Amino acid sequence: MIALLKGVIMRKKLMIILAVFTLTAVCLPYKTIAKALSHKNFIAFILSNAAISNVDILQQRHKLLNLYHDFINKKPLSAEQRQWLAGLAQQYRLKTFNTKNNVSWKSLIIRVDIVPNSQVVAQAINESAWGTSRFARQGNNYFGMWCYSKGCGIVPKQRAAGRQFEVRKFASVLSSVQAYMLNLNSNGLYKEYREQRHLLRLAGEPIYGLNLVSALTMYSTKRQTYVNLITNVIKHYDLAKYDTIGNTATPKKHSDIFNWF
Repeated sequence: MIALLKGVIMRKKLMIILAVFTLTAVCLPYKTIAKALSHKNFIAFILSNAAISNVDILQQRHKLLNLYHDFINKKPLSAEQRQWLAGLAQQYRLKTFNTKNNVSWKSLIIRVDIVPNSQVVAQAINESAWGTSRFARQGNNYFGMWCYSKGCGIVPKQRAAGRQFEVRKFASVLSSVQAYMLNLNSNGLYKEYREQRHLLRLAGEPIYGLNLVSALTMYSTKRQTYVNLITNVIKHYDLAKYDTIGNTATPKKHSDIFNWF
């Protein structure tokens, strides 16, 4: 309960910071904003969205681990709890989830986890060219995410003939960050990323960007070159220091849960 309350307080503080940037974006023309958003301000802008998103994920994770603790101790789940779990499994795109199956619980727990702030910021810097790209300006897309239905986004000017994808549009930067995190936490392409993060949890290691970027080879056709690029961005701009913001450790109550896998 205390962990959840701290999460709510942290989220409110982060929302206040984000509101300042949002108000600026509403009141000023784009050229003025672009000039005002120095590298330092851009990092703070993306960081606030990343931290809010991670706080939300940690609250989900904390509740999930509490319910898993009940499952392990053979405490029956209420209808409301089963419904919440079904919704969570659907959100994280698990094809099936059985509350009586330990493998199902493990699969969901591995997916419901944070994405390090340093990685989020570094990828936003790279994918949006510090927020100056057409897709960031017109569609709040800071991570190069695609969609595949007509009108779902922005058609790239250099899209090859016969290709049907568009660059997805988002209502806000926060929704862009949330969709990006969900993509990493659910897409089959990033299974290695999730498994590597889970191994860090099992070992009691911190979930830092530099510990995970090596598993991002499938994010770009550049493969290892892309991994090296994101790694260099994190190091060059000293982004690792932001990985603890909004990132509380797994409560001690749950630290032994991973021994049951």
